[in-house]
Amino acid sequence: MLLTALALGCAVAAIADWWSVWTEKPAVERVAKPAVMVGLIGLALVVDAEPAAARWLVIAGLAFGLVGDVMLLPKVDRFLY
Repeated sequence: MLLTALALGCAVAAIADWWSVWTEKPAVERVAKPAVMVGLIGLALVVDAEPAAARWLVIAGLAFGLVGDVMLLPKVDRFLY
């Protein structure tokens, strides 16, 4: 149940992010873009995957992706840092 809710939340956030870029709504993008990554991190925490060490590598990669997404937001625009 939690897995389904997280996956659905990620899908809704991704659609909202794409819509916000398409319609040029930066206020929505500032929330939706990081929300997708946070949802994916939540999914990675909930999924029962083997080997367990791989899960933490995926979570670390998603965390770096979250930082990159925030740095790419038009209002922040600090990706080179």
